[in-house]
Amino acid sequence: MPSTISADQVIGKTLHARTRVDVKKLPYDGQATFYTVAPGNAIGLVYSYVEPTTGRKNLWWQIEKEDGSFVWVEHYPGRFDTTKLEQQGVTTLEDQAWQEKPLLQKALTIGAYVLGGFAVIKLAQLNEGNW
Repeated sequence: MPSTISADQVIGKTLHARTRVDVKKLPYDGQATFYTVAPGNAIGLVYSYVEPTTGRKNLWWQIEKEDGSFVWVEHYPGRFDTTKLEQQGVTTLEDQAWQEKPLLQKALTIGAYVLGGFAVIKLAQLNEGNW
């Protein structure tokens, strides 16, 4: 199941390319490629982002380059290395929801899995000779 990361959490983090990433000067569809980042390489530090609108079908990340100038990369699922983001402290929305659950609810969830596993083992033991 794909994980979801809040765009706000990516601000101040370094994006790494999981696939080839075209870098543009402006965040609009159809812009010429300024340069390309190869898979596995750092794209740069995320300064901001803009959401889809007229002329922009996807979210775009604003990247601050080492010289202080800015470039843009278009967001596509699977394009960026989420493991590298998690190593920088980014958590998925699913993980955040789990962390916010009360302790009792977590215990009941885990307990249900343990009880289910125990029941399967007991049924297998009871039916051991009946196969």
